[in-house]
Amino acid sequence: MATFQCGTCKHIAEFMKRGWELADEACPKCKKIGGWKEYTGPLSDFMIDREDARFEPLKKEVADAKQARDTLKSELDGIQKDVNKAEHQYNSECKDYSLEQIKMAIRQLEKKMDAMVDVANRFRTADEKYTVLSEKLEYLGNREGVRKDAPKVFDAAHGVGQSSGENKLYIGNRQYVSRHGDKSMKKKLRILDVPNWSPGLNVSWVEGGISAKARFKLKLNESNAYANIPDDVLQKFKDTPRFQNADEFLAICRTDGKGSLLWYNKNGENRPSWTALEIWVILRAGYRFTFSDSKHDGAGRKIVLMPPMND
Repeated sequence: MATFQCGTCKHIAEFMKRGWELADEACPKCKKIGGWKEYTGPLSDFMIDREDARFEPLKKEVADAKQARDTLKSELDGIQKDVNKAEHQYNSECKDYSLEQIKMAIRQLEKKMDAMVDVANRFRTADEKYTVLSEKLEYLGNREGVRKDAPKVFDAAHGVGQSSGENKLYIGNRQYVSRHGDKSMKKKLRILDVPNWSPGLNVSWVEGGISAKARFKLKLNESNAYANIPDDVLQKFKDTPRFQNADEFLAICRTDGKGSLLWYNKNGENRPSWTALEIWVILRAGYRFTFSDSKHDGAGRKIVLMPPMND
């Protein structure tokens, strides 16, 4: 998906189209047709605005999904009690039944069991929907906190060279990188560590580092697939260290990165991981992959994204 800006009102939008296909596309804000230009500037403000617009509708979706799930749970509990009662009655009285009565009781019990299975399946689907929506809402964080903290994390990343003694930031699996940050205060200053988080705030932190031409060191953990990148995928990045179009990086993540640090395909979702989003923003700013040997991780596994000025 590419990002474009209206030439009239400067509104930023995403389209599943190329620039030349937008000649007849109206701006949703000023209604002017055409005039779209590819947008290569900062994205965090646009993303945070979009998150704000999504928050209340998504909050309602979560509430509706919870109500639907809870209603089905009550229905399932009622049917379960009914089935248990019928089973108990049959087991205690069947010795006095005629063959025809036994057959009828079994048919009635089977109907109740079928109804229970149907409701159980609908409950499972509703519960999965509620779980996915709740996770999406959680990603948006505390909106007031996100708005307040986004400029702070931008400034912290921009000033990391002065605060930590090195113009370097760490990215990767959040839990793994956090443990790395616990090793010293200087390392802690090089990671994103805030109570209020959202994808837009994450991008604000990355763009703060980009504005300072900081290096981004990608931390990998071979013992955890979701904190690692397969060797064959790393080889593709070695073969193409700089992407003229950062969307090509996301295409590799989509086709080859499932089950790794680069792609999240669990709990009903199928999207780039937050680390992949960070790298996409970095590559979009003209950075390139560099590889060298690491004492801890092995040959070719010290991975740093370098800014254009270091070419």
